Amino acid sequence: MIDCRFRLVPFVMLALLVLHGSQAWSQLSLLEKEQTAFKQAANFATPSVVQIETFAGLDSTSSDKSSISTFSGTVVDPQGWIVTSLFHIRGQAGSTTVVLPNKERVSAKVVARDHSRELALLKIETAQPLTALTPSNREEWRIGQWVIALGKSFDPSESSRSVGILSAQGRAFDKAIQIDAKVSPLNYGGPVVDLNGKVMAILTPINPNIATEGEVQQWYDSGIAFAVPIASILERLPKLMEGKDLYPGKIGIRPQSLDDFGGPITLAGVPPGSPAAKAGLRAGDIIKKVNGKSVEQMNQLRHALGPIDAEQSVEIDYERDGVNGTTRCELVKEVPTYNEPYLGFLLQPDISKGELEIGAILPGSGAQQGGLQVGHILERIDGEVIENRNKLRERIAFADFRTPLRFRVRDSKGASSDVVIQPRSLSKELPTEPPTLKVEVATKGNDLQGGPRTGIVEFPMGDVVNKAFAFVPTSYTKDVPHGLLLVLPEAGEINRKEWVDAFEPLCRDHRWILCCLTSADPKQWSIEEQELGQRVLRQCEADYEIDPRRIAVGGLGTGGTIAMICGIQNKSRVRGIWLVESKLPMASRFQQAEPLETTQWHLIGGKKEYSKFVESITKLGYPASVVENSIEVAKPQLGAITTGLQKWLRRMEAY
Repeated sequence: MIDCRFRLVPFVMLALLVLHGSQAWSQLSLLEKEQTAFKQAANFATPSVVQIETFAGLDSTSSDKSSISTFSGTVVDPQGWIVTSLFHIRGQAGSTTVVLPNKERVSAKVVARDHSRELALLKIETAQPLTALTPSNREEWRIGQWVIALGKSFDPSESSRSVGILSAQGRAFDKAIQIDAKVSPLNYGGPVVDLNGKVMAILTPINPNIATEGEVQQWYDSGIAFAVPIASILERLPKLMEGKDLYPGKIGIRPQSLDDFGGPITLAGVPPGSPAAKAGLRAGDIIKKVNGKSVEQMNQLRHALGPIDAEQSVEIDYERDGVNGTTRCELVKEVPTYNEPYLGFLLQPDISKGELEIGAILPGSGAQQGGLQVGHILERIDGEVIENRNKLRERIAFADFRTPLRFRVRDSKGASSDVVIQPRSLSKELPTEPPTLKVEVATKGNDLQGGPRTGIVEFPMGDVVNKAFAFVPTSYTKDVPHGLLLVLPEAGEINRKEWVDAFEPLCRDHRWILCCLTSADPKQWSIEEQELGQRVLRQCEADYEIDPRRIAVGGLGTGGTIAMICGIQNKSRVRGIWLVESKLPMASRFQQAEPLETTQWHLIGGKKEYSKFVESITKLGYPASVVENSIEVAKPQLGAITTGLQKWLRRMEAY
């Protein structure tokens, strides 16, 4: 007799096969529906996408003046109005042509540029109305939803398509969304659409707070892309149609804390002539709200101000001495050029006494002409009590260099008097005889068993092959803050003894710590190594007492180029940048100088571009000087370099 259990096996197997086939069929059906949805959405939006060609203009860096750039655009109005990315037409192109879906070529005019969102508005004249986009409702967007990036990369009649998800909103200080679809510069200017084919945003490599031009190109190949929401564009379309360029709005404030995620937002000061200054904000105020929206961290304030254009106004709620107030600021394209006030005095380096004692006066300075004397103790500026060096630094930094400052000082006999000093802006000339400060403390060095190490100190570099060391003078004591000088020599090995012997007098007599970082590749530096420079700076600041007014980076040859990038990326910490026969990155983009972020420059060598560079950054408020001596960086005369460097470093230290 056959067991009935075995007779059931074929039926069970059949049932399992049917079930498995049903699931597979269901999955296949779902994929087909998904694919159909993508196709229908892209087909719906494609008629509003056009191809754009630009021929190289006069400002092109290409040697081929007939070169053509091809990218995408999106029709926002049927009467020939097209939005595209500013990426390809930042300058004045030789000519711009729009290729319509029917492959007709039409000359286009760049009507306006939105420099805040990296967009441009074009206008063409056509006999037939164009197909304009259909905007998507932002309130219906959800993180993780499907999106499609479109462009007219190759065929003007058919769009290229890349599928991804909406991965973030509020990027680039609340001016862009983020998607993970693959995007290239050919897609810039094309739309991001939802599954209904409605346009959510326009693709562009919007700058998420990057220091130098050109770096935004890296984003398209990083697995993410940015796009400006269409509602933000349509809101500004009437102004753009009038030919009015738009710019990011600037308010002009400086928080006490450099931590973007710390709070509250207490102001260290406001630059003279800025919207914040005109609105009555001042040092010590705590920002509470922007346009009625609470802001507790600097990052939140940046997001609140990010979408605001120049010439638009914002309402600021603040707290001052426990009392709430409200003011209104009209943001501007550029805050008036800031010039750091230069008075011409140095403080005694000993901080153990807790007093602000004048240690030296620079010849011909406002301090000398105003009657300030060595030995005077600073007590007040314009009636405001100055408790410490940080307070003095902030108070002078936010002063208007055109306005005299009244100092209350106390002499060695205890008598107080007022001294009026007229600040100046720093000139290109260095002092011929930099004064020497007398350190009136015992400088017998440190206990090597318990205190910070002196002499040649090795810095562990972890998982990289770069080597770094510091030379700390044996006279170092924590009661006397030292300057910090980071040097990146030309690529390759260096003679440590030669470097230490050359810099030892400077370090010993003027209280500097020399840090030296060498390249991993003996033939060249890489741009990524600037991060190692930051690491060495942080390590030295952690181990030693460093004067924040005397932190400088610099280097020789290609090392100087990397040092320059390191200094720019750390402009709130690095006060000086010096270069010896180093190439200047031509793509560098500098913002105007700001209080407490005014880097001083010192260039040594015969580079032709040095004079032009100094002229351009001086207009932005950065003090700069050039020594036009040709130096062989392969075998530098280190003694000669340090002699001239000493004058610049001493002026950098002066208030």
